[in-house]
Amino acid sequence: MRAIVVILSLAVLVGCGARSLAPAKIEKDAGPDVQAATDAGDAPAADARCASPTVCNDDPTQRTPAGTCTPAGDYWYCECAPGFSINPKTSLCRPGTACVAAAADEWLFRMSFDASDCATRTASSCDSGSPGQDPVSAAALALPGPQCTLPADLTVRIELAVGCPTLLEARGPSEGNTLNSYYLDYLQCLAASLDSARLACAGASDCVMAEWDTLP
Repeated sequence: MRAIVVILSLAVLVGCGARSLAPAKIEKDAGPDVQAATDAGDAPAADARCASPTVCNDDPTQRTPAGTCTPAGDYWYCECAPGFSINPKTSLCRPGTACVAAAADEWLFRMSFDASDCATRTASSCDSGSPGQDPVSAAALALPGPQCTLPADLTVRIELAVGCPTLLEARGPSEGNTLNSYYLDYLQCLAASLDSARLACAGASDCVMAEWDTLP
């Protein structure tokens, strides 16, 4: 399954067919900026912690290093090896690309689509999107057009088979165990456009994950 992860800033987005003015693709082996701090006296210093070749392994039973630990003063962070990605709960490297591995995460919103008629749908063309952005990601995120109101602080995950969406998941600000109504309205709009779509540029299996935030 090909996986695409995009982080988009509201400062450079237009409509819910979001486009970034700068390269927005996050490579599958990119680690977080900084992992959790190791407070003096409560945990080993960063240099000592990084001495272990498997400290970045999300699975402690795995003997092969899943990533490289880099000390940064009193902090340390992991850069994952190819085929691994950061687990957002632990900041350690787990098997799979970010989008594929996220299938095991908790999502407040989940909607599946019947793609049994996929072969009979008219395939829509794809453009390249912003420089560095995968065309499948650009096309999937642009499907709703400008009629959807783009919310901030929302992460969406879309699975596609032969270009047809099969699953939509999302997480963001919630009310109890449910996304608030503002986010649900947007997701219903997005779902309506995904339900009958087919992307000409997609492969047999694709996974798109995007995060909209309020970066300056």
